[in-house]
Amino acid sequence: VVVFVEQAVADSRLEGQTLLGFKAEDLLILINAALLILLGSLLLIPLLFAVLRWVVSRTKTQFDDDFLATIGKELRWLVVVFMTRFIVLGIGFLNDRVRIFLDDLFFFLGLGIIYVIAIRLVDFATEHYLKFLKSDADRERWGPILTIIRRLGQVLVSLIALSFVASHFGLDIAVPSVVILFLAGIFVL
Repeated sequence: VVVFVEQAVADSRLEGQTLLGFKAEDLLILINAALLILLGSLLLIPLLFAVLRWVVSRTKTQFDDDFLATIGKELRWLVVVFMTRFIVLGIGFLNDRVRIFLDDLFFFLGLGIIYVIAIRLVDFATEHYLKFLKSDADRERWGPILTIIRRLGQVLVSLIALSFVASHFGLDIAVPSVVILFLAGIFVL
């Protein structure tokens, strides 16, 4: 791609020209990256979800169909974030500070989307279980227990996400995470 862009700039006599502070080569690379992201979003994501829906429809349970419908929007955004990260960090003219900033930005975006998916999984699983209880007495008896399980699951997902953030920045949180987990367990109960 870079060779093609350099040849196109040389052929069009734009070498050395700038627009908005970007050299012509860099601007063409940015336009190419934007087109790849747009094309990937319009073609790759629908194809991926068609395959996912086909795979999910082949199972006998309705659980995975419902769950895919629940997290579909977030899963689409996760694919866009990963695809954009791959394309943007492949741009050669970015300096190290910009590259590190973008890497951190994509890390937080991806982790945030995965966090939302995990929280929805916890909520979905407890609601799914509660929905299949036969009697109102069972729902009344299992309701508080499922609420505790849901809260513990949400706390656990939050702690895991916080540990990923701390690990990303090089912090060792082995002892504090045990203390936080213990205090969160007491708080939830």
